[in-house]
Amino acid sequence: MKTIANHMKHALTLITALALLPGTVLLVGCGDPDLDDTEILDNANLDDPKVREMILKEAVESKSFERRGPILNTLCFQAGEQTPYTGWMKRIYDNGKVAMLGHIRGGKMDGPSIKWYENGQKITEHAYKAGKKEGLQTSWHSNGRKKSEATLKGGKKEGPETSWYENEKKSTEATFKDGIQVAQGTKLDKDGTGSTSTPIPIPKRSRWKIPTK
Repeated sequence: MKTIANHMKHALTLITALALLPGTVLLVGCGDPDLDDTEILDNANLDDPKVREMILKEAVESKSFERRGPILNTLCFQAGEQTPYTGWMKRIYDNGKVAMLGHIRGGKMDGPSIKWYENGQKITEHAYKAGKKEGLQTSWHSNGRKKSEATLKGGKKEGPETSWYENEKKSTEATFKDGIQVAQGTKLDKDGTGSTSTPIPIPKRSRWKIPTK
């Protein structure tokens, strides 16, 4: 009962924190608040220290999970449990800082997921849907400057992908459809000069399929 009460308390605090964020409207009924509720997941701002700390209290360390099932359809279970895990997962560096925070539903990654460098800067930020990356995916260099940006659909790149050097100069551009590069891309030198840009050859389809996990 104490665990349930604590869960409800943390969820209520998170809802309160979310409700205070600009432009966020949450409709909360009479049922128990749930940190795994879809509306909370969609609105959770993991950049907000208070929201992140609240989720970290509920999250389970990644090393405590077991992966079971077929190799292409494994599910996450907590050790000793028979039901696939639903909730938040975290990974912590030896220095105590957060390395990763993500949400799992029914044993598969589902919801927001962020990784950080040891210096606290983000590495990547994206979302999952039923175990596959979905929507905007952004990555950063360790100095905090943007490294790449792409959109994924069902775990595959869809549309333009752009990358940048650490000096913020554009590095590459390419366009994808269903995970396959469909047009010649451009690669630039670190000084960003267009005169030295070179087309990126369109690779064979079989070589450019990306993992769906």
